[in-house]
This record gives sequence, structure tokens and C-alpha cells, in this order.
Amino acid sequence: MRKGLILVVDDINGFLKKGILADKKNMVVVPETKNLLRRKISEGWEVLFLCDNHKKGDPELQIFEDHCMAGTEEAKVVDDLFEFVTPENYIPKPGHDGFYGTNLEEILKQKNPEKVIVVGVCTDICVLYTIIGLRNIELDCQVIVPKDCVRAFDVDNTDVWLAHMKNVLDVQIVEKQEEI
Repeated sequence: MRKGLILVVDDINGFLKKGILADKKNMVVVPETKNLLRRKISEGWEVLFLCDNHKKGDPELQIFEDHCMAGTEEAKVVDDLFEFVTPENYIPKPGHDGFYGTNLEEILKQKNPEKVIVVGVCTDICVLYTIIGLRNIELDCQVIVPKDCVRAFDVDNTDVWLAHMKNVLDVQIVEKQEEI
């Protein structure tokens, strides 16, 4: 039986705790994400952390001010989830899409998961672009997003982005992570 995989997108200090793009209100996703990871890892699922980790000259820095720079506290996974991080499952990314400038496609094709759960911030930016990247590779998997484990930069339009994922990208949206 093919196993499942969880992609944790940008649950890092620079978006959740400190830095120019941080919003502490986004921390609401962390306890639910932690519960999801504990449950699914105990069932044999694997987890990958896709984390903004910028260097001067990264294209994204032309749009957003310097943030989550490599080697800073901003680029680290929040303490509440750090117990799940290993050198093997931390993937630094230089842009919105978790596939851009990383070896994520190679990892996913090797693991060939039956299901991929995507969680993190921001639903309307890096989570969305990573799911688009996931849909653009040859991988036969179900993609699931639990609403209680994602948070949009544009919070007021979260449901719009989730509906887009469902209707355009064939993502299964569930209300709570316990439903998976």
C-alpha cells in the first residue's frame, strides 16, 4: 500500500512569529497541524517542511521585502513543530512554489504517495503555488487541504482560495484535520 505524505508549507517564524511578514494570528494553525502530524506520523505517513529560505537576488524579493533570509530565525520552523523537523525533511525554498529551486519533484516521484496533505501559510500564496506545482508533475495522488491547518495572507478571502483549489485543482477540502 502506498503511504501518504504531508507537506508543511512555511510554518516558520517569519510568517508566524517575527519579521516584516509575520502575523501572530496565523499561529492558530499550529496546534491543529501538530495534532495532524502526531496522528499521521504514527500511521506511517511522512512529512516534508517546505520553508522560505531566501538569499539576496531571489526573484521573490523583488515583490516582497527581504524576509525569511537564509540563516536567520525567520527561516526556522516554529518551535511548536520543531520536534518533527530533521535535516532530511527540511526543504529550503527560494520562491512561492515549493518545487521552484528545490528537489521536491524528485522526492515525491521517489516516494509516490497515494495521498498528499498540504498545510501551512499562506493559503493564497505559497500553499496555492505548491499545489499548482504538485498538479503540474506526473504524480497520481489525492491532494487534501484541511481548513483548520491553513491560513491565508488575505484572510477575508480564504474560502475563495480554497474553492479555487477544489474547483480548478481537484483538491479535497476538509473542515478539520481529524477528518483525514
